[in-house]
Amino acid sequence: MEQAKAFILPFTSSFVMIYITQLFFILFGSVSGMGSSHNTLPLSEPDMVLVAGGAFTMGCKDGRDSTCFNDEKPAHRVTLRDFYIGRYEVTNAEYCRFLNEKENQKEGVAEWIDLTGRFNDEKCRISKNENLFTVDTGYENHPVIYVSWYGAAAYCAWLSQQTGQNYRLPTEAEWEFAARGGSKTRNYLYAGSNTLDEVAWHRVNSNGQIQAVGAKKANELDLFDLSGNVWEWCADDWHGDYKGAPANGGGWIQSPDRGANRVIRGGGWNFEPKRCRAAVRYYVGPQSRSSDVGFRVARQD
Repeated sequence: MEQAKAFILPFTSSFVMIYITQLFFILFGSVSGMGSSHNTLPLSEPDMVLVAGGAFTMGCKDGRDSTCFNDEKPAHRVTLRDFYIGRYEVTNAEYCRFLNEKENQKEGVAEWIDLTGRFNDEKCRISKNENLFTVDTGYENHPVIYVSWYGAAAYCAWLSQQTGQNYRLPTEAEWEFAARGGSKTRNYLYAGSNTLDEVAWHRVNSNGQIQAVGAKKANELDLFDLSGNVWEWCADDWHGDYKGAPANGGGWIQSPDRGANRVIRGGGWNFEPKRCRAAVRYYVGPQSRSSDVGFRVARQD
């Protein structure tokens, strides 16, 4: 599994201020060894959207979904409580701030992010020069890629420590509920539309590269890029179908030992349209670092 010319940023005032602050950190921040930093400005928290709790049918539902795969079945009812989810995927600028605080540590069998990762014209846009991680100019607002599940979870733990909030990866049920528009759903095939080009970057329209976050139409909850652009890590272990899936929206996690693979959702810039449907699910190992996998954060008060 694996961005082209610059695209217009989502010009909400809050997003612009967050973006400018993060860019300042990358250009002028410095570090002195692992876990220490000379950053002097306060951390800007992610732009989070409240998803009101409710019930929905998760998976492939007749009359709503099409071209379904067996791992999207059986359709089943899930009831969730309120939670928050990131309006956008975590960007290079945001992840770079984390790296300048914590360094690129090894977890599992690999470092959190593959700084040398490349696939055709797409590559990791974060690099390290001496003691400073920086983002390639013009890519600050693109989703971070080549990050492992461990790297995504570590970012959530660091963000929680920095803010006093409980940030984490979304569960698979939370992710799909949010993608479908929560209680405001219009039962679209994709996240926010039945016309994929309105809401997603995919193999046909991406020009062979990831695009900046928020450039397409938002879904019913004003969330962006839940279909296409990059696949997104979820908290859950992979299961081959939904038989026995939890009905409370919690993470489906094997115990006492975690499963060999983790769930990813949403489809990506290098995938065909049917892989960008709201019901689609896939899996990779938690140590995997790919040109088309990133993540967004969730939070529960």
